Amino acid sequence: MKWLCIPLLLPLIAAQRPTNSPKHLCEVAITSPDELARLFDAASDPDDHGSTVGRARIYADSAEVARLTALGFEVTVVQRDLATFYARRAAAAPNLALGAGSMGGFRTLAEIVSELDRLTSTYPSIVSPKYSIGTSVQGRPIYAIRISDNPGSDDPLEPVAWFDALHHAREPMGGESLLLLVDWIASRYPTDPTAKRMVETRQTVIVPCVNPDGYEYNRS
Repeated sequence: MKWLCIPLLLPLIAAQRPTNSPKHLCEVAITSPDELARLFDAASDPDDHGSTVGRARIYADSAEVARLTALGFEVTVVQRDLATFYARRAAAAPNLALGAGSMGGFRTLAEIVSELDRLTSTYPSIVSPKYSIGTSVQGRPIYAIRISDNPGSDDPLEPVAWFDALHHAREPMGGESLLLLVDWIASRYPTDPTAKRMVETRQTVIVPCVNPDGYEYNRS
């Protein structure tokens, strides 16, 4: 099979090295577009969703809060130690249905890989062993699996449906939805007509995490 690869214009997240200092959710008062641009240049982890003139959000440890304050920014810590906050909130949740992963119900990168292995061992006749389609900047494999009535080989006569997720490291539902899709298809084959058609008329390639570096940074 020949693939036409179109490079993404937006690069995958270049994950920063995590530190031992807890990060806080902070708000920064912003008075102009120029000040917002200056903040995005100065802050190591700005949040570009919802940040605008008036108020911006960043994730920073105490040392960075002090550094940004020294640069003239008005920084307010909204939630201290986000890792502890999220862990306590997850522990208090009444139901972590989804994948029951250790990251607030979502799976970590290691748990995603483990789930790929489980799907293969549970449905070996239609789910291939995981295989790497490449390596991330920091050397992590980017894993895929194939769903087909002949999963161990690439049939050039069958069309390919390709699904990938977790380009954005803070959107774990994307990867979770693909793992749930594989389980839905595999657990219903061959009795469900939709699952049967999907398995027997095409190859479905699943890449649950194309940005393992960013996703691991998010976890840390």
